[in-house]
Amino acid sequence: MRDIHKVLYGMYFGKRNLYLGCGMDKAESVIRQEWVNLDYFPKVKPDVCHDINKLPLPFDDGTFNCIFSCHTMEHVRRENFPYIMADIHRILAPKGWFVAITPHGLSNVAWGISQHHMMFNEMTWGGIDPRTYEKEGSYGHMDTEGLPYKKWNIARMNLVPFPEFENDPELEWKSKHLHNIINEIHVVMQREED
Repeated sequence: MRDIHKVLYGMYFGKRNLYLGCGMDKAESVIRQEWVNLDYFPKVKPDVCHDINKLPLPFDDGTFNCIFSCHTMEHVRRENFPYIMADIHRILAPKGWFVAITPHGLSNVAWGISQHHMMFNEMTWGGIDPRTYEKEGSYGHMDTEGLPYKKWNIARMNLVPFPEFENDPELEWKSKHLHNIINEIHVVMQREED
């Protein structure tokens, strides 16, 4: 795990944590912080080798205080996304945290890799909680009948621009109207009870 991610999101890590899609960048357990590294590829020698598109994830209910995912969720097949998020909800402890970093949907990083199946923006994360569509002023209705949507509290959402746009005074306008301005989207969500 990169040091910058520990600095930015270490406050959400708990006693027992899962690094979902760890790759070669595995997290190491330290005092009062155990990590389980999961990845699809055996060559990276994860603690658990498993394809996240195959459910259920191989953990008991409420196992983890935090699940961290960096550039993994975009590899989830779109039709599996609500089911995977429900299973992440299941294996999180009550009030547990899910921290996800993905390419932003308007960047070439998101679209340029053939193994990317999901594109993420601010609406993607808000849309996995059915209460989003019940709010006054909502732009529509989503038929969640039969889908395993769970309740989440989005605690933080950060749009990370490409370096050349970091101090751009027109960043907000450009990020909504142009491609390749925002590089990543970082989201921190807390599991809520149904």
